Amino acid sequence: MNFSRLLRENRPVVILIVLVSLSLASLVSGTEATGIQRGISYLVTMTAYPFLKARASMENMADFAFGFVYGYGSLRDENALLYQNLPRLSEALAKTSELNQENQRLRDLLEFKRANPRFSFTPVEILESYKGTLTIDRGRQHGVEEGMAVVGPEGVVGMIIAVQPYTATVATLHHPLCRVGAMVKRSRLRAFDGIVRSTSSDLSSICTMAFIDMKDEVQIGDPVVTSPESLFPAGLPIGRVSRVSKSGTLWQSAEVQPYVDPYSLDEVFVVERAVKSVDDLAGLTQDVEAPVAFATQLPDRRTLQEKYAP
Repeated sequence: MNFSRLLRENRPVVILIVLVSLSLASLVSGTEATGIQRGISYLVTMTAYPFLKARASMENMADFAFGFVYGYGSLRDENALLYQNLPRLSEALAKTSELNQENQRLRDLLEFKRANPRFSFTPVEILESYKGTLTIDRGRQHGVEEGMAVVGPEGVVGMIIAVQPYTATVATLHHPLCRVGAMVKRSRLRAFDGIVRSTSSDLSSICTMAFIDMKDEVQIGDPVVTSPESLFPAGLPIGRVSRVSKSGTLWQSAEVQPYVDPYSLDEVFVVERAVKSVDDLAGLTQDVEAPVAFATQLPDRRTLQEKYAP
């Protein structure tokens, strides 16, 4: 026990004596001390590793602290500059997004115009929307007249019901004054009165095709388009049948969901054409001659007695 304690207490001296003895033995014998060198190298490496690691850590910490202190001022100035530029950059980003959306709308309008070369369109901007009507930036001075059709890339928007010198008012499909000659695209089915109109007092987005014969087939999901008897160019999309209901034993009616949301529009087209009066478009007159542009003669639906009775 005393010897072990003596070794522990004098370990460095014992190690030194052992190394010196081994070195002297190697010199006396004249043999290579490769094993001894490797052992010494390993011992020195293991002994020095913690100190080398600590020195490297201290150097890294010193570099970090120096860089932090030196770069804090420049980082603070850069952060302040970025903070000042943030509103301007946000505004520029918003403008870029708005320009991209406007470019897409204009491309859609141009594509629609190219797809319908037989019609003459006037592009207009919407200034205001109010209770089922739109105010556009073209009026009598630009050749706009009452009764002209207003369309967009998605389909029918409405019709001109009032014209001022430099603006005009459009009744959309949500407005009672807008009545559009329509048919079911799949079967070319027309209602008895031949029109789609708004039947809601709250200007909802649902229109109605009423007075459909009970024998005729109309299905939910059927596309509805303008008919050849319409004052609009034939074949323009109006909407899609969302509900079919029976009214008595003779007639059924179809609710039509318009494709166009007039309150989300920024630009539309006015179809350049003239009609007799807005009453003709609204279906308020009977004995008027139908316009010849884009339409054929309206069918005379009067009975024989109505035609020839005195």
